[in-house]
Amino acid sequence: MKKSEIRAEDVARVVAAPLANPQPHIGKIYHLAGPQSENMYFYAQEHSKALARTITFQDIPVEPWRDGLLKLGCRLLTCNGRRLSEPICPQA
Repeated sequence: MKKSEIRAEDVARVVAAPLANPQPHIGKIYHLAGPQSENMYFYAQEHSKALARTITFQDIPVEPWRDGLLKLGCRLLTCNGRRLSEPICPQA
């Protein structure tokens, strides 16, 4: 699986424009992506270089990941009664 990293500030800027002036954006689709698309092993290697320590990527299926976080006391967000997969963890 490949993904593109994108900064939150960039997403906010793109979202703000249609909110401020929706008319020119009606019916348009915007694909947000960073400058390159790489797999998670690549990003682990890049983070390892930047932090001067080994960072590894381990592909964990969503269910075991979510269940493990729930056991740690995290809670799941809901939206209109539908469970979302990203748990919110208590602050340490």
